[in-house]
Amino acid sequence: MATTRLAIAPDITTVLWEIKRDFGSVRSDFGTKRLRWVRKEIDEAIKERSGLRFLWTADNGGRALHLFRNAHLLKSLGMYEEALEYAYTSGRASVRDWGGLFSMAERERMRQRGEPIPHGGPFTLYRGVAGRGRQRAVRHFSWTGTLDCARWFAGRAAYQGSLLPDPAVYEITVPESDVIFYTNGRREDEYVVWPKNIRPRRLEVVTQQLYEAAHKDWRLNGEAS
Repeated sequence: MATTRLAIAPDITTVLWEIKRDFGSVRSDFGTKRLRWVRKEIDEAIKERSGLRFLWTADNGGRALHLFRNAHLLKSLGMYEEALEYAYTSGRASVRDWGGLFSMAERERMRQRGEPIPHGGPFTLYRGVAGRGRQRAVRHFSWTGTLDCARWFAGRAAYQGSLLPDPAVYEITVPESDVIFYTNGRREDEYVVWPKNIRPRRLEVVTQQLYEAAHKDWRLNGEAS
């Protein structure tokens, strides 16, 4: 399949890949209109130095890949950390090398993209998982300071939809220096940490009873409050 490259300025190229795959043939009316819109939006994003607007030119499932392919461009324009935080927290990820992407970010700028870290640490954090092998993903960037939140994520994977085996909560303790950024978006009390430094400990099995209690006490009551 041919790759289409979009030049948006004399010195900036390759900011949109595989137009045919994502938007249909560029020879069609739809593809041509979409290409023009994307070019305009990327031009405006660069003028505004808005990493968020830059990523809006891709759909939710493609934003992480859009970031990955344009990381050096965004870094050179001072838009990278905003785009990275949004790509990571906004939905379905389509790249595996979050470590490489986070390692490119400036620490203080990344911290500024999140919310103030609640205290100086150390932090006891939790992660709810289910499944086997790589699917289980215990050593991951995302952890929560709220036990019921972790129980809810483990239980959702086991008792809703995917029906994955062995739902459990793992626990870690990390110093403030290992926190990349913090966000309480969606009330998830989320700490994004460097997984290479963590030593997860299996804390508990998440029974259906624990999951339903977490769903009631954290998810439902919290969203209603």
